[in-house]
Order: sequence, then structure tokens, then C-alpha cells
Amino acid sequence: LADTLTQLGEYEAELALWRQELAAAEVNADPRHLSLSSCNLGETLYHMGRLEESRGALLRALEEPPGSGRDYSIAIVINNLGMTEL
Repeated sequence: LADTLTQLGEYEAELALWRQELAAAEVNADPRHLSLSSCNLGETLYHMGRLEESRGALLRALEEPPGSGRDYSIAIVINNLGMTEL
């Protein structure tokens, strides 16, 4: 659904979706889910031009415990974080 909303340019609806997902991840206290949800939220905020908020969400996505075996995900987050600095 989020990808469809992105393609339609419905960023506010997508933002609401990712905030809901992040809230669920917080309730479950699942570090991987928190990381992924924060990354997706950060990407959406980036597309909306809300760079400071995007950076905050992406930095939160990097807080996943070390040794989680998600090097690829971390690389994506760092790449997205770099885009907020352009």
C-alpha cells in the first residue's frame, strides 16, 4: 500500500501509514521492526522535503542493536541519511 501511495504522490496518507506502523513497533518493542519502520518513515519525510524530520527518523533506524545481521539494511539507512544532506 505504501508503495502505491508513493507512486500516486499521496505522501500525507503514506506518512500516516508509517506513523501507525511505527506506533505498533513501539508497542511490541521489536528493535528490527522499529528500525524498518523508522527507515520507511524517514524516506517518506525525505520525499516530502521535511529533511530535519527525515534525518531524525533515519538516525533512529540506526539504533538497532549491533550484531543483528542487518548490514544491508544499515547501508540503506546510511544512504538515505546521506540524501538528506544534499
